[in-house]
Amino acid sequence: MTRSLFSKRPSPYYLLAPDFRRNSAGIRVMHMLCDALMRSGYEAYVTANVLSPGLMTPRLTNDVIKTHQTQGVEPIVVYPEVVSGNPLAGNVVARYLLNRPGFLSRGVTAESFGKDDLIFAYTKDLQLPDRPADRVMFMPPFDRSIFCLPQDPAKRVPGKVCYYRGRSAQSHIDPAILGDNPIEITPHFPNTWEGLADVFQQCEYFYCAESSALAGEAALCGCISVLLSSEWAPQVIGKSETQGFGLAHGNDPEQIEEARRTLPLLLERIVQQEQEFWPALDNFIDITQAATREYQEARKGGAGTLWLAPRVLTNVERGIAKAYLRDKMIPALELVVFDFLGQPDKLNRTLNSINALDGLYASIQICVMGVDVSKVAPQVNLDAVKIPAVDYMECINHRLFDSGAEWFMCLNAGDELTSSGFLVTALDLTGSPDWRAVYADEVLRYSDGHLELMLRPDFNLDLLLSTPATLAKHWLFRRDVWQAMGGFITDSPGRLRT
Repeated sequence: MTRSLFSKRPSPYYLLAPDFRRNSAGIRVMHMLCDALMRSGYEAYVTANVLSPGLMTPRLTNDVIKTHQTQGVEPIVVYPEVVSGNPLAGNVVARYLLNRPGFLSRGVTAESFGKDDLIFAYTKDLQLPDRPADRVMFMPPFDRSIFCLPQDPAKRVPGKVCYYRGRSAQSHIDPAILGDNPIEITPHFPNTWEGLADVFQQCEYFYCAESSALAGEAALCGCISVLLSSEWAPQVIGKSETQGFGLAHGNDPEQIEEARRTLPLLLERIVQQEQEFWPALDNFIDITQAATREYQEARKGGAGTLWLAPRVLTNVERGIAKAYLRDKMIPALELVVFDFLGQPDKLNRTLNSINALDGLYASIQICVMGVDVSKVAPQVNLDAVKIPAVDYMECINHRLFDSGAEWFMCLNAGDELTSSGFLVTALDLTGSPDWRAVYADEVLRYSDGHLELMLRPDFNLDLLLSTPATLAKHWLFRRDVWQAMGGFITDSPGRLRT
């Protein structure tokens, strides 16, 4: 972070973190992340009420949120993998996967995350498929000043065992492998880190029936960790980072001897990972701060810009849609574009948006109507029709009465069609032969380029008749139904009424 007296204020971080407790490595990591962000010069807050006195973790309060909103400051919300949805209603969201989604919270899956969420994994083993490889941020949660080798090697009792059956004591461990007078470790015993380290320094083996940071803490104390296979220990979290040093997978003698051999290597590996955490944090900061700047830049264009941004088909989605429509009877469509004032720039904007639909909806005929159409560029599917400056309704009716299209829409020069919206229309029309008219939401473009939404409600006749200017534009009409009604009323110049 470059320091400058007039640098732009960075976005703060809101971390959804449960109350701090020493016996949960995941909760500790969320609090430690807040502390690390603060130490890196960034504003950060946690939602917890219980905090650690040894960490810089200011509480996120309603007053803090209100102050940021008043100042126009856009926060970055960080959720652990156990959180579904977006409870803090963040516009820029990062997910920190401390375990496999759904392992601790059964109802939470990766599918419950937002489409644009930034996904960071605690270890390489936890990263979701097809995610950038650089979005891994391993933070060793071990206090090495406490979890360390005993000062007196004679403190360790050969063959002595301690064990852990899980946070709910849900796993069974065969008593035959525990020996005499084993020490059971629970979420509440020992009740201090110093007491826990003292147990590990006494024991030669630690049997663990659940994926837990306890295995790493035991190994740092010189106690061989044995991870017993169970549904609560499907994988070793952090194995890619710690290389599994000091850890045996199962009670096999060869595994235990390999763990004994690699036990002295763990400390050096943890120190290395502590040093590598800070560049990973810098990368996390760079990506999340850049995402906030992109969001704020997009928001300058108004709500319409943000609404349109995700409504763009990927190549895969486009291919699926084309394959679906390939064997369907797509109704022919005519788009009538009025250019009464002779505005070539606006007309080209409309025509360009229509031509961009060609690959999605090939059965489009365009008719440009205006007082002077001599400068309209010719193209295969376009007719340019000159109409008088007044009393032109008969010309419009005549054109549409002779049209071979099944559906039509009237546009003014400058109007644009979105490819995704038009594709949805094509998909709907192929399966709805009885429809008579279709309308959709719109985006309004102001003179400064600002886009705002005009989201239309479900059909309401009273609303249509009372405010036709906002509800009656840009409808798709089924031509035969419209023609049977007599077409547009000719004694109402400037208004398309049936």
